[in-house]
Amino acid sequence: MTTVDTTAVTDEAMVALLGTAAPYTVCVLTWGPRRDRDGWQDLIWEHGRRNIAMRAAGQLVMALRVDDPEVAGVGVYACEPDEAQRLLADDPALRAGVLSHRLHTAHGFPGDGLPVR
Repeated sequence: MTTVDTTAVTDEAMVALLGTAAPYTVCVLTWGPRRDRDGWQDLIWEHGRRNIAMRAAGQLVMALRVDDPEVAGVGVYACEPDEAQRLLADDPALRAGVLSHRLHTAHGFPGDGLPVR
């Protein structure tokens, strides 16, 4: 089992980092009731195109495809849930019922990201 050395993390360092936390919205995408409709792959392709555009605009800070029979993906938006809902309102896969979603308020540390692999 891998262990984590916490001895170098002081209370002061934790307080300083926690002070930088900012609000985000986490979107959990699940497969919708119309996942198997004709043309669903095209709708997912256009969903991906929108994600890339929102990523380029700094609105979607992270998008993860999830290999799971129920959960399709997770996205992190750099805004409050009401703004994320507005961004998602025109998503073709959501509108068609191929995907469904739930939004969650979250807090994270600006600059966090996925490591290059």
